[in-house]
Amino acid sequence: MADQARENDLHGTFAAASVERLQELGVFGACAPVEHGGHDMYSLYDLTLLVSRIATYDASLATAVTMHLTLSWYYARTVRCAEPDKAASLPEARWLAGIGREGLIVASTVAEPGVPGWQLETEATPDTTGWRVAGRKAMVSLSPVATHLYTRMKVLTAAGPMTGSAMIPVKSTGVSVIDDWNGLGLRGSGSGRVVFTDVPLDEDAIRIRGPWGRRDTTAFEGRAASTVPLAGIYLGIAEGAAQVALRRYAGVGSPSAGLQCLVADLRLALAALRGTLHTALGELNSGLATRAPRTIDAEEGSRLLEACVLGSLVTERQALAVVDCAMQICGGRSFTAGHELARMYRDVRAASFMRPYAPPEEWVDFIARTATTPLET
Repeated sequence: MADQARENDLHGTFAAASVERLQELGVFGACAPVEHGGHDMYSLYDLTLLVSRIATYDASLATAVTMHLTLSWYYARTVRCAEPDKAASLPEARWLAGIGREGLIVASTVAEPGVPGWQLETEATPDTTGWRVAGRKAMVSLSPVATHLYTRMKVLTAAGPMTGSAMIPVKSTGVSVIDDWNGLGLRGSGSGRVVFTDVPLDEDAIRIRGPWGRRDTTAFEGRAASTVPLAGIYLGIAEGAAQVALRRYAGVGSPSAGLQCLVADLRLALAALRGTLHTALGELNSGLATRAPRTIDAEEGSRLLEACVLGSLVTERQALAVVDCAMQICGGRSFTAGHELARMYRDVRAASFMRPYAPPEEWVDFIARTATTPLET
């Protein structure tokens, strides 16, 4: 995987060979029930650590895989927490069976350039047989090999616009997956575009999630659950960078005081990252793993999302500090194209765009507000 990561980064190509290897190992079915050929990974903590292990060798691959794993974890949680007599008939149960037995791969197809998640512009319009979906999605990681696209959109209903979701097969008429990702980092993640051109959907294919045009407070806990495993990517990058730097340090016969200080700073930053993420994951895991989605009130949901935002911010900053120290320990060679630390330095910068409330004014406002009141207005 590490060798493939270097080549994919240099040429800007999707990590297809590594994805295939992880499929063979059963990683994509990690969260599916055992009876469906999966591994029944129900712990959000364990899921994040799995992501971090992949990211130690290839952060692009970890990013792509995480988009599938967080969705499948959410589906498994939905089924696990449902009433026993209803669980087997849920759409999520069918999706999990497809993931575990049939190799179904799901890409999260939500983001749109410059558009907040509660004001999506992709539209589902009713017609005589169901719906027609039209719109454009950006940064759809894993899209080159996805079989299905989990999509959110603006649904034009008789009662007004609502936010809805649908699972759209890639082979559907009108779906175009455009493999044009050319990022500064995470270059092997396959985070290209998807275009929907009058995609036909059955009447029952869309599920209404809430109002369109304003934040849905019942979605706070879901956002935390889907986002915190991404912090595992940056934990993995930091641990990978530390391994590179400490191998270099071990080969220095008489390290200078400056070099020793860099090693100490690196270890302190890594300890802060691990400790903070450990605490955040403990809180989120205990609050989410055994409770059904959208059953947590806004006050507790806001508290869980706050734990995710704070944990993600500390992880982001400390991971960057670790990579920076590692590059200084290894010297100028780490600033050359093809060096693993140069790749890690570019990859770790993506963290600031992937957590909840990514723009500075958004997270500052959210954290300041939750310091005095748990409710977001």
